[in-house]
Amino acid sequence: MITLRRVKPVAELTAPPETDELFHEIKQTFRITGVPLNFRIYAGQGRFLQRLWDAARPNVETRAFEEGADRLREEIVSAADGMPRLCALAKAQLGESQAHQAQSALALYLYMNPKLLLFESALALALEREGRAREW
Repeated sequence: MITLRRVKPVAELTAPPETDELFHEIKQTFRITGVPLNFRIYAGQGRFLQRLWDAARPNVETRAFEEGADRLREEIVSAADGMPRLCALAKAQLGESQAHQAQSALALYLYMNPKLLLFESALALALEREGRAREW
């Protein structure tokens, strides 16, 4: 099991220049507009984010990584399709604009979370193989 020290995430707006550059690369590579919390926490772990990104970036930039995330996304949608429909949207009585914003947020999570799951799973396996899962 991987455990992290309690570290305050590095805010995007106040990140030092070196970290800001890494954040920019992460956003470009993952094709998103904000830095996910896991990377902001890693940025608070000294040079861990830099070393991690240097090692992981070549893999994250591959077509295989995108295809792996696509397969995870398909599995997620397939599993959810077999579940009963939620009725929270009707109960929330959202206006048209609010409903659109909620759907956009869900679409973002559906796009991003499989990538993060694949990334974090690869990281966990790498740390376990190195016997370093408990060191940081």
